[in-house]
Amino acid sequence: MRLWQAAAADEMIGFIREYFPVNEACLAGSLLDPETLDIYSDVDLKVSLADNTSVNIKQFVAELNEQFYGVFGYQIMYNADNDVLRICFDNGWRFDISFYYPPVPFAPPAPPAPSTRDDGFFDKIDSVVYEFWFISSMVLVKLGRGDYLIAAHLALELCRLTVVVQMLIRDEEKKTNIHRFGGREDVPVLRSLIPSAIHSDVPGDIPAQHSNLPYNNKNEIIRVLFHASGHMDKICADIQKDYIKRSDKLEAIYRALELAP
Repeated sequence: MRLWQAAAADEMIGFIREYFPVNEACLAGSLLDPETLDIYSDVDLKVSLADNTSVNIKQFVAELNEQFYGVFGYQIMYNADNDVLRICFDNGWRFDISFYYPPVPFAPPAPPAPSTRDDGFFDKIDSVVYEFWFISSMVLVKLGRGDYLIAAHLALELCRLTVVVQMLIRDEEKKTNIHRFGGREDVPVLRSLIPSAIHSDVPGDIPAQHSNLPYNNKNEIIRVLFHASGHMDKICADIQKDYIKRSDKLEAIYRALELAP
């Protein structure tokens, strides 16, 4: 995979300038120091928004998905004077976009506005699922750079997020998030952590091309990664008719980053 960041940055800056009124949209991070740039680098952008401009980041993500490239996964971090969108597209392009808001003149605190947050079941699921797939792309980046400690940490976080989705499903089914007793539920993602189950054929388990890899730290992380991704696809497809499975897309990014043996 050749360096892709310069062309990707130009496309994204053009899209942002058409979508938002901005004072400035500029590069940051490794693109300012080309000697540090490699195929695993993301594109860091700083966007200074014009006065009176508000950002609905989830709507922006939806527009990116429709008009830019298919969205693979993303995270949003909200701060006092800026919001950060970390996003990965189906083609493996990754961006870290910081939106900076103009300073607001001092004014007495206004009374709290009614909440406009949608805490519906599928909104909660979507937030976890998109974060899951973004983190899965970061596992590949850390593997490519030889950081097996962080790659392992992130791969285990994926296992945790699949369990979070199972808990959200249970809460929806039971109409409560208070459970004095559980239902002795199956937790399939655990199978990736149990050596005797590594080669099992249970749906959602590790694809053969990964389960047959020789033992080493990198391959064990890959097995956990693809087991968790297969399980996330399965449980989401079971509850959402329009869910688009992403394990194959993850496999494509894995191969594009030249990580496959």
